[in-house]
Amino acid sequence: MKKENSEFVTSFVSEAGTFRDNKDYFAYTELDDYACWITADGVDSAEEKESAEIVVHSLFESFIKNPTLSRRKIKQYLFEAHQKLKEASKSIRRKVSLVMVVTNYNKIIWIIAGNARFYHFRNKMLNFVSKDQSLAQQMVRRGQLKNEQVNEHEERNNLTNYFGTIKKFKPYISPKYRLKDQDVCLLATAGMWEQLDFVDINNVVKEAEEAEEVVDTLEEFLLEKQSKVINNYTLVAVFTNKVVPEKALIKKETLKRVAVIVLPLLLMLVIGLFASKYIAEVRAKMAAKAQAKQEAIAFRINAKKNIAAAEDRGNELVQEGNYPGALQEYQKAKEDLERLESQTKNKDEAMTTEIVEKKERLKLKYQLTKKIIAGDKEFESKNYRKALVYYREAKNKITQLNDYHSQDLKQKIKKAQGYLQVINLAEQGDLAMARQNHAAAKLKYQEGIILAEQVFFQEMRASLQVKLNELEVQNTAKNKQAKKLKEAKQLEQIGDQKLAAQDYDAAIMRYTTAQKIFAELEKIIEASLVEDKLKKAEEAKELASKPWWKKIF
Repeated sequence: MKKENSEFVTSFVSEAGTFRDNKDYFAYTELDDYACWITADGVDSAEEKESAEIVVHSLFESFIKNPTLSRRKIKQYLFEAHQKLKEASKSIRRKVSLVMVVTNYNKIIWIIAGNARFYHFRNKMLNFVSKDQSLAQQMVRRGQLKNEQVNEHEERNNLTNYFGTIKKFKPYISPKYRLKDQDVCLLATAGMWEQLDFVDINNVVKEAEEAEEVVDTLEEFLLEKQSKVINNYTLVAVFTNKVVPEKALIKKETLKRVAVIVLPLLLMLVIGLFASKYIAEVRAKMAAKAQAKQEAIAFRINAKKNIAAAEDRGNELVQEGNYPGALQEYQKAKEDLERLESQTKNKDEAMTTEIVEKKERLKLKYQLTKKIIAGDKEFESKNYRKALVYYREAKNKITQLNDYHSQDLKQKIKKAQGYLQVINLAEQGDLAMARQNHAAAKLKYQEGIILAEQVFFQEMRASLQVKLNELEVQNTAKNKQAKKLKEAKQLEQIGDQKLAAQDYDAAIMRYTTAQKIFAELEKIIEASLVEDKLKKAEEAKELASKPWWKKIF
């Protein structure tokens, strides 16, 4: 059976988002010679039986009855499901977007109807992405839109084809595509992929070691965006750790035919050739077997000691905060455990069970330590938000272990959170400054300085202190300017009073001083008005100084 000669690992998540009901539907099966994964998104408002469930059940029933990699037969299954959905449409036209993948553990074909997507990765790099059946994808083909813009374009969910359409149903069925060991396949509904860009997806697959890690991390990226509305979303990750070789598929049938004819003849020949040597060989084998058994026992004892010592040393280094050193020790333990597993596989059931348990534990410790190291690296690069993601992922997994004690992980999380809060306060202060709200800016800068001292964020503390000092200088200059302006206005008012009282010298003195202050403050209009008053006072003084008879003539 092909399934026994391959290794496909599947992990998935399907959630309602911020809605009450999840209209997405996912199902998969791995049979002896074929496997199938189907992810569907109900894009209508029907409240009775979910549209996606109708389509998936129909396809699954057809496939399980007659599993195949024939494009012709699969097309027949698709049209049967399409017809069932149309028949179920009563008060409302049902619509379903779907991605389906079928394999014989060596090759795959994928089917697209709507804008559910299929991603294929090879050597941990994005190999290709399926094409949506939407108006946005048509715009890409016409050169009106770039691929990376589709995720946010308003026409991404305006479908040109889907299950339940009243137009001609045209699902895309790919040619057969040969898989390789370590390929990664992702199936996603629009609720997932429209929130993620290709770079994020590729980076996660590149760093992940297992399907579950890909699903968990991408879901965290989706939820961290904190969108007000999160649509139903489904994500499926399939790791093809081992595929059935093409030659093996061909040779298998050939060997069966040859064996029927040749095997009886070979059996008689072997019996004749080796009958005389049987006793001597049995004795030699028994001796070799006994010696090998002794060597195996010695190897197991030493290997178990080395593994335990490396793991204990790794645990100690974690407690000391030396995560790179701990990672090396866990790696040594993993390598020794793999050698031990190769020696004991299928020979000692109890030992095999113990190895599997240790292997899972070491794998988890190794992953945890890598996440903390990755978080530290991001923190050193000032990518505090990404560092916090890694730290939180590590914290969530630590609960699965009782001997992994990271003394400073909580502090790392607290510090990263604090740094982000300080940066946020600085940004709020800058925004208030841009709006000329100096009081609010001062408050945010002061809060940022206090928090920066608490989390030892010295760089931002110094920066905030500079901004606060500059703000104080601006406020002092502004207050001084306001004080002078007030003084000039008071002098102007006194000048008005003196002029009215015909005390021209006093009025001229006040107007002159007020004009000088207005000019220093660059208050052009005020200075001009006072100058007019000054001229009026000087003219009044000159007139008052003339004899009475000159005033008449």
